[in-house]
Amino acid sequence: MDTQEIVWLVVAVVVLLALVGLAVWLMNKKKHERAEAERAERAHKAAELRQEADQHAQVLPDAELRAKEEEVRAERLRREAAQADERAKEAQVGYQQQAALHEDRLREADRLDPGHSATTGTDTVNGTAVDSTPDATPDAYEQGYQDGRREETPGTNPDESAGGNHRA
Repeated sequence: MDTQEIVWLVVAVVVLLALVGLAVWLMNKKKHERAEAERAERAHKAAELRQEADQHAQVLPDAELRAKEEEVRAERLRREAAQADERAKEAQVGYQQQAALHEDRLREADRLDPGHSATTGTDTVNGTAVDSTPDATPDAYEQGYQDGRREETPGTNPDESAGGNHRA
């Protein structure tokens, strides 16, 4: 090989290496541009999310206040329910005491006058059982009868001439 061929061969290798280097440089540049574009897009998306978060942060105090108000309201209702439950228990105890007192009086009356048994009859007025014995309150019985809401049970009609505890 002569010198001229060697020179051409060296020039061709240098040009080839330059072209490969140029191609690598262009690919790296494109890769870098893509990475920059993705980074800018992520930064833009992050800015949008931060802006939305700031807007939502403005309503957080109101939501927190409403939540605390509802907690306070729920606690108040729980206390009221507990108080109502206690009143209901007290009323039930009072009823049981009154019923026991009534039974005691009937037993005492039976003990004093064993020939006359003090039986208890009940009528229904407005859906509520009402004592129809002679010592019952006439107002509740008569009110139910006058309103036409008194439910008749066999043997409790005052117009019937059959025996039993009836109002006159």
